[in-house]
Amino acid sequence: FDHQHTAATSIPGGFTPEKVVTPEVEKICLEVKSDIEEKAGANFEVYIPLSFASHIVGTKYVVKVYVGVDKCVHAMIYQALPCDGGELIVYGVQYPKTASDPLIPFGDNIQKIERLPTADTQ
Repeated sequence: FDHQHTAATSIPGGFTPEKVVTPEVEKICLEVKSDIEEKAGANFEVYIPLSFASHIVGTKYVVKVYVGVDKCVHAMIYQALPCDGGELIVYGVQYPKTASDPLIPFGDNIQKIERLPTADTQ
């Protein structure tokens, strides 16, 4: 059993391997489209979520969205737990990217977001 090969299947930082977008993740992408457009400084006529990786905890996503003419946008999305309101926060966008660019979690907010205080810590 070779541990080195199994370790390579997940993205650094505790993210799952990249996989085809699910209906749930597609819905999340559509809900935050305007936030992604604002951060990218562009309006996307075409906006098709293609793939994603999620943090093993399941509240952080990095997604690849096709926006036309071999251009994609990569977005880091945080989803608060249902008990904290389930709010979706886009905390990073990389644009333009190509469809062949690897999907890699980015931004230094990954660790900070894990330590967000809950709403009831007053």
